[in-house]
Amino acid sequence: RTPDYVLIAVYLVGIIVVGSLLARGQKTSDDYFVAGRRMHWFPLALSIWASLTSANSMLGGPAYGYSQDLQYVSMSLVSLLGALFAIYLVLPLLHPLRLTTAYTYLEMRYSLAVRTVGSALFMLLRGGWLASVIYAPSLALSGVIHVAGFS
Repeated sequence: RTPDYVLIAVYLVGIIVVGSLLARGQKTSDDYFVAGRRMHWFPLALSIWASLTSANSMLGGPAYGYSQDLQYVSMSLVSLLGALFAIYLVLPLLHPLRLTTAYTYLEMRYSLAVRTVGSALFMLLRGGWLASVIYAPSLALSGVIHVAGFS
């Protein structure tokens, strides 16, 4: 047990050290939240794609494709069309405003109440998504890994 605790402590200290070193060049909240608006689009796209790709995608996508033939391809095409819509119609409207979040736009365009409701709905949606992202792989892993005390 002691090596486990040492490893966790070293990991946490390492995260703090690396975070502190990387944060030295940040002067404003704009630097922190949107990298001072100086990043190339490609790493941003990879970051968004990686954060939206979950264990559900890795487990469920192939299983759904296998059980439903190639119907999954049409759903992928719809999401590609949605991305193109956002890139060519939504982003050109929002980019000149230099906003940090879409919720800032909701407040600018409508009111603080609309921003709050939109933000709360997003958090509820993400909370439910996160619960399924944690639960589905745990079911798959519980079938192949025995953990003492759990059955």
